[in-house]
Amino acid sequence: MNNEASTEQPESLSDNTAAAHYDQFFGPMFFEPYAMEIALRIDPTGLSNVLELAAGTGRVTRHLQRRLLPGTRLIASDVSESMLQQAKKQLHAATIQWQFIDAQ
Repeated sequence: MNNEASTEQPESLSDNTAAAHYDQFFGPMFFEPYAMEIALRIDPTGLSNVLELAAGTGRVTRHLQRRLLPGTRLIASDVSESMLQQAKKQLHAATIQWQFIDAQ
């Protein structure tokens, strides 16, 4: 019997899988209530362009899309392309422009 510790690293999740798990498990528990609240605090009157920074998997984006008036351009951005890909899977809206942006 070999008692030596294994030096092999466990197989890591792909970025896309990690983003999906992030959205599935953390989204409803930690982010959804705040996403709804943030969208409700925005007065859509007179807005023609909205830039969302750190959109992640689209929790706030979904509620903004519903709240904004027709014709308002919504740009959802994030530093993680895999998070944006997860958001795009759930929000099939031609009115949302997805941008890979490092807002730092």
